[in-house]
Amino acid sequence: MKSILSEINLINISSTKGWKGFDESNDWTKSNIETIVFNFFETYDYDSYEIYSSIDIELGQSIHWINDIENALIKKGYISIVERKDDDYINGFYKKISNINYYKNYSHVSKNDIKLLSILCMVDDYVEGSLFIHLINEQLIVYPHEDVGFGYIEIKK
Repeated sequence: MKSILSEINLINISSTKGWKGFDESNDWTKSNIETIVFNFFETYDYDSYEIYSSIDIELGQSIHWINDIENALIKKGYISIVERKDDDYINGFYKKISNINYYKNYSHVSKNDIKLLSILCMVDDYVEGSLFIHLINEQLIVYPHEDVGFGYIEIKK
């Protein structure tokens, strides 16, 4: 089966065919971010989904409530830890994430963990990588981004 990632321009997501745009918020408070994420997932049918992740993280650099999310997701194997993110690491990492083979595919992530992964991508300065959520019934790929919101790519069959 062909990966849905082959439909995405991983270097410039907004140039992907079917890209519909994104939303964002200037309110970076914990309560606002949680509201955005939880409301988003009440809006869409995500009973049938796939998760693609290339998330690496430098552990222990974030504020306390984000560290709790990081630790929970590390224990479940959804994010990888890196020791130091210097310029060489960053340059190499961006080469890796433009290759679909670098992404891990998860089909049995709990809905709560999807929400936590989304929050982490939006607010953690020490996260590198992308998270794509393929909402199969909606024919939509969504991705959380660092401007506290989601981007949208429509997939036509």
